[in-house]
This record gives sequence, C-alpha cells and structure tokens, in this order.
Amino acid sequence: MLEIVQDYEDREQGAATVTPSLDTWKAEFYPIEAKDVSEEDAGAHAALKWSGLTKENLDKHNIHIDEYHCIVDSKGSFLEVGSHSCVWCIINARDEDNRTHCNGCPGKLFGDYGSCLSEWYTWERDHDPVPMIDWIEDARKGIDQAKIDKELSVQTEYEKGYIEGIRDGYIKAKKNGGM
Repeated sequence: MLEIVQDYEDREQGAATVTPSLDTWKAEFYPIEAKDVSEEDAGAHAALKWSGLTKENLDKHNIHIDEYHCIVDSKGSFLEVGSHSCVWCIINARDEDNRTHCNGCPGKLFGDYGSCLSEWYTWERDHDPVPMIDWIEDARKGIDQAKIDKELSVQTEYEKGYIEGIRDGYIKAKKNGGM
C-alpha cells in the first residue's frame, strides 16, 4: 500500500524510492491497527506508536500533528492519536457502551503513576510524546513484574503443596510405624 515513486534514473537502475507519508509512518510505527493487536503485544504496540510521534520521526515521514491531534500527511490522510488508536484503551478501557474509561487500563493498574491523563494533556498541549513514552515503559515494567510475581506465586503454591505432601507422607508413615 506504500506509494512507490520512481524517477527516470531509478527506473533505469530498477530501484524504487518511497515517498514519505502517513503510510510509510504506519508501516514503521503502527503496522497493525490497535483493534487487531493481541493483549500480549499491546505494550510493545503502544511503545512503538508513541516513539513514532517524536519530531524526528514525524519529519522523517513528512507528516505533522494537526490541531485535532491527528497525524496528517500532505495528501490529507490522517490517523487520530487518541483512545481510538490506543491499544490499551481498546482492549481494556472501554465499557459496554464503547466509552473510554481508565479503570481496566494496565498502565493504570501496573504503572507507578496511575492513568495516562497527565501525559495525554502534555501531548495535547505540546505534542511532546516523551512523557507518554516514559509512562508506557513504566507500565510495561509493572506488567512484566506482575507476570513474574504471578509465576513466583504459582511456583510457591506448587512448592507449598509439594512440601505439605512430603510432610503429610512423613506423618502418615510415622503413624504407621514406617519411620
């Protein structure tokens, strides 16, 4: 779907050049629509999207942010930067009426700073993605730690059951005169 432009020299050499656009930006930073991302890949998807919103990456793809917080290219193609393109909002933070709320957001649940509203307002005001990038990374660390904690808890329960089984076997054996 990338717009391929070839000038005369490129055609002679058989090489194609890609015109920077929203399509090229999406190919690099938003390759999958948020609604199609698995819960397992959500954090990586969010981090990738927001890393693409730095001035350097916007300039690289010849796109800009408009007054409605949309990524726009010279052809008028756009992508809204908001809850409709946020994988965590789509997966976890929508109620049955499709309204956004933050209660189920893993960033709020596992990060150190609560919901992303402060970072969002910074983005809205300054178009500075760094606070959101930092928030996402913090949340991802929290999610990773929660997975580790859950696994350790499962292991601990297993070990506890194993030890109790040994103890119970020892007690039974002792009662039956086996020890």
